[in-house]
Amino acid sequence: MNLFDLLATLPLIVLVAWAILLILVDLFLPKGRKSWLVILAALGLVVTLLLWVVPSRQDYSAFSGMIMVDGFSIFLSALFLISGWWRLLYLMITSSAWGSTAASITF
Repeated sequence: MNLFDLLATLPLIVLVAWAILLILVDLFLPKGRKSWLVILAALGLVVTLLLWVVPSRQDYSAFSGMIMVDGFSIFLSALFLISGWWRLLYLMITSSAWGSTAASITF
C-alpha cells in the first residue's frame, strides 16, 4: 500500500466514517436538536468533495489498477456529492422551522 492507494480511497473512508459518526451523534442528541444533523451531514459532504477535487491534479490508479482516479470518476463523484448536498439544502428549506420534523423526513 503506497500513497496513491491511500489518496484514492481517502475520500471514501472519510465519507463512511462521517456517516458512522452522524449515526452515533443521532443516538445521543435530544429530539429538539436533531436539526443539527442536517448541517453536520452537509459539512461532511463538502469535506468529502474537497478531498476528491483538490488533490487530483493528475490521473492515477490504486491497488494495482482496481481503482482509477481520473477526470470522469472525479466528475461523477462530485455530481453525486453535490446532489446529496442539494437534497440536504432542500430538507433544510422545507422542514418546518427546523423543528423536530427535520430528522423524521426520510431520504
